[in-house]
Amino acid sequence: MASYTTLAQVYALGLPAQAFAARPRAIEVVDAATGVFTLTGNGLFDGSLMRFTVQGEGTLGKPDAALPAGLSASVVYEAAPVSGSSDLFRVAPFGGSVITSFGDDGAGVFSIIVDPQQALIVIIADESAQVDNCLTGQAPPIERDPATQEYPQILSGIVARRTAVRGALSMGLANPVYQESLDRLIAGQGFDNARLEEFLQGRQIRPEVIDQTTYADDAPRARSGAWTGGCYTRWIRPTL
Repeated sequence: MASYTTLAQVYALGLPAQAFAARPRAIEVVDAATGVFTLTGNGLFDGSLMRFTVQGEGTLGKPDAALPAGLSASVVYEAAPVSGSSDLFRVAPFGGSVITSFGDDGAGVFSIIVDPQQALIVIIADESAQVDNCLTGQAPPIERDPATQEYPQILSGIVARRTAVRGALSMGLANPVYQESLDRLIAGQGFDNARLEEFLQGRQIRPEVIDQTTYADDAPRARSGAWTGGCYTRWIRPTL
């Protein structure tokens, strides 16, 4: 199945990456002996990407907040959910083996920040499928332009904007600075919905112009001699 837009286009045509920055979620329990974390309803699946961060500051008489020995805030980790549980998970360094124990339980409050890109990629695929379902005048999946290797821009734009809205709503807009941008994006969805409705009614992505006159139009005709700034026929916009 084709995905008609990219993450770069979602960020350029929808909302910037900062708008999707995930909020830290504090780990509830860590079992150093088994390397198992507890985070109720964590929503993680095999391969979910995350990083760890320490929150808060040390207090008088207590040690500074710290990650369990063996973890690093500068490393990207993959989730390895414990079978049969939606709350328990282990982690592995990206591309590495699952960690089965830590040197200690860590100290203070530390959290995970889940990379939102994987969720956005899933939404892109779903929105692309929704677009395919509307392209009754075409034969999906639509092929890339052989010269540019790009999908038609109208499809890329629709999927990018719809993905941005769904992503912000489903993940929770992390950065309130972009709330006004999201509101405007939602308000403008009527335009994209109208395009999808036209496609559903059989309009092609690039409808061919049908000449309904008996004379040359939509282009100036060539004339001999020096250019005088005029042409034999005026510019006429044809009717589709």
